[in-house]
Amino acid sequence: MMDKNLEQENKELKEKLWHAQLWMKKELAWAQRNIIYSHTKKENEILASSSREETILEQIYSFFPPEVLAHFPENGVSHLLSSEIIFYQIISWLHVDGTGVIMWYQKILDMMIESYITKWFRKYIQNNGLKSSPENSPLEKSLFSIIDKNYILSLWRLYQILSNIKGWKNLWRHEQNFKHFIYQKSHLKKSLLESSFLLQLERLMNIHAVWEKRHKWILSKDDTRVSREIFVWNFMRKDCLLYILAESQSSEF
Repeated sequence: MMDKNLEQENKELKEKLWHAQLWMKKELAWAQRNIIYSHTKKENEILASSSREETILEQIYSFFPPEVLAHFPENGVSHLLSSEIIFYQIISWLHVDGTGVIMWYQKILDMMIESYITKWFRKYIQNNGLKSSPENSPLEKSLFSIIDKNYILSLWRLYQILSNIKGWKNLWRHEQNFKHFIYQKSHLKKSLLESSFLLQLERLMNIHAVWEKRHKWILSKDDTRVSREIFVWNFMRKDCLLYILAESQSSEF
């Protein structure tokens, strides 16, 4: 009787062991499939990312001539690449803020303004002995800080100054100095006042993309698309902010 019970228990144990081994084989097979799928997916993503980067770089180098790219700020192309990669990620998803895109575009434009305009404006003031205390105007005080403390010239302040010059408004002392500086630099006068630069800058100010919305991280897809057009015009039209400013430097030499 005891032998029969042991035989039965052994039989049941063997069946359980067989089912356990079968389950383990299935789990192992699934794990191997998942590993292969994960690696394949990752490799495909890397290939897709690499292909996209190459496509974007081709667009950049086709759009900007070598003589224009030669005057790009340091890391300007890599910043453009970063913006475009983030942009393509955003348009593929439904609810993603566009601040990462605009931030890099604005960084390039800020560097251009500092290198192409503000740095030389400070030298113009210094060489001509025009440094003086600011008059009672927010714009004047801002210009004084740019001259005296090496503050940056923001896009908003640049828009205000150019609008006042273009609109023949009464200018404060440092605004007049800025106007005289621009008029002495024919390539800057042409790019800032005689092209569509101010019009595009106005569009950018009107959608609040580089100020209120960017700082609140509430840039919609439409805001991002429009801003991208203003900065680079989808690498199709040359009447965009980055091209106009970069080209102004190539025309000086």
